[in-house]
Amino acid sequence: MTRRLPSCTTCCRSRWAGRDLHLHQFRIHGKAYGIYRDGGISFADNPHQVILADFKLRKAERFVYEYDMGDFWQHDFRIEAVLSFDPRKRYPVCTDGAGDCPPEDCGGLRGFMDLMAERDSGLALLEALGDQALVAQRLLDWYDGGPRPTYDDTEFMAALDRMHDWLDDAPITFNRRAVNATLRKKRKEPRCTSASN
Repeated sequence: MTRRLPSCTTCCRSRWAGRDLHLHQFRIHGKAYGIYRDGGISFADNPHQVILADFKLRKAERFVYEYDMGDFWQHDFRIEAVLSFDPRKRYPVCTDGAGDCPPEDCGGLRGFMDLMAERDSGLALLEALGDQALVAQRLLDWYDGGPRPTYDDTEFMAALDRMHDWLDDAPITFNRRAVNATLRKKRKEPRCTSASN
């Protein structure tokens, strides 16, 4: 089986809900590989000609995937095993994973840590609980025959906006089934046709 670089990029992005908002690259054996984008990094090799197996990576070897050159997320990949191709299986497939994925544009590792500290503060948690209680009460009142919540209810709308912001800033919990669903969907899409010159 020949796994080319663009499909490896798809695998990496599927872990993070398929996001593809920033420049990214692989560093394998000290050399950068990736898909060129206008205004971005140029690469010496055509990514559609770069085959992962050609690197002859062995068990315990590592390579790096860098995403978002501003926040500079580095993902260290370690080869756990090199398995034989099974023609009965659909590839790629995620067999395991752990940890949460940070929200986009949170400021890198330091920004993510600050964001989580702020989210987990007692004051922030009390505000979130208060917003949930207010929204739930308005909906229960409406269910019991009271007035329907409307856009004119500024207190209700402000609580909903804060709840929306809270969810936008939440880390994405790892979900192997969701990753594999994204990978299945990506298999059906036409391949990327951009190439480095």
